[in-house]
Amino acid sequence: TEEPKNEEVKAEEAKTDVCGAGIDGPWDANKLNCSFGYTATWVVKVDGDSITVIEQPGSRCCGCVPNCFRKTHKMQASGPNEWKGQQASRPSSLSRSQTRNYSI
Repeated sequence: TEEPKNEEVKAEEAKTDVCGAGIDGPWDANKLNCSFGYTATWVVKVDGDSITVIEQPGSRCCGCVPNCFRKTHKMQASGPNEWKGQQASRPSSLSRSQTRNYSI
């Protein structure tokens, strides 16, 4: 039989899941349900159980309109591969899903 883990071990495992998520670095973002679209590069910085997501210069809305008001989101881990935060009273979240390869 397996002994139950104490809360300290569980917390350390959750921290490892967050730190080892491999999401830090630049990410391309596209929003297709907007009339003319949105494109940008965001940089994710991991710091323990928190992350900061920063919109980079060069983001565009409507195909060619530069985004003059870049955003920064700070979030805390809310579970393995999940982070939540708020910016100006608006909730923000980021989750990492497992990629599955399918073949026919």
